Amino acid sequence: MAPTFASAERQAELLKQEGNTFFKKDRIGAAIEAYTE
Repeated sequence: MAPTFASAERQAELLKQEGNTFFKKDRIGAAIEAYTE
């Protein structure tokens, strides 16, 4: 079953937050992976 818009939006927000956390810890490569997943 395809994810609903709300769940896709929630997952995108979680990945953005994860990317931000990596970026703040100077883990640029991991941040880029999270942002582009």
